[in-house]
Amino acid sequence: MRILVVCTGNICRSPFAEQLLRHRFPPLGSQRPLAEFSSAGTHSASGQDMSPEAASRLQALGVPVTPHKARQLTSQLLADTDLVLCMAREHRHWVVEHSPGHLRRAFTLREIATLLEHAPDVALPRDPADRLLRLSALAAAARPAVRMRDPRTYEVADPFGRDDRAFDLMSDEIVPAVDSLVSFLTR
Repeated sequence: MRILVVCTGNICRSPFAEQLLRHRFPPLGSQRPLAEFSSAGTHSASGQDMSPEAASRLQALGVPVTPHKARQLTSQLLADTDLVLCMAREHRHWVVEHSPGHLRRAFTLREIATLLEHAPDVALPRDPADRLLRLSALAAAARPAVRMRDPRTYEVADPFGRDDRAFDLMSDEIVPAVDSLVSFLTR
């Protein structure tokens, strides 16, 4: 499964989430990754490195930081993606506008984590790989049944150009959502 993480510039939130997901997702037998992760930005600062502030928060979590170069989100990139995890509603709107086929396969990261908390165990495949393949369908099916709070609560605040507290908040919003996804796959 190919999972794309999307934010605005692809230098703070999406590379942070991408590398955290890659680090925390359980491997499929023989250490083969359960999913392939990448990231892009709707208004990318193409070619720029991940912000040092985002990288330092990954290191503080014990995540080995790998080189990252920002890239622009394109329709072609979306065509090669099974699931899109966005940092804000505006990113999801961009994805669906440029690739209508992703309507039921694009979520904000915090939204999908909330929806999957309400997925009934009865409907879940036992195997994590099968569960991952059904992830977007299960989350989309839960949308009508889950009373969502204010949609802004499902966004990750953009720390770009702000102080350390903004980067701490970014981490504090992304980490539990990633942990929730991992828990869903392994429960």
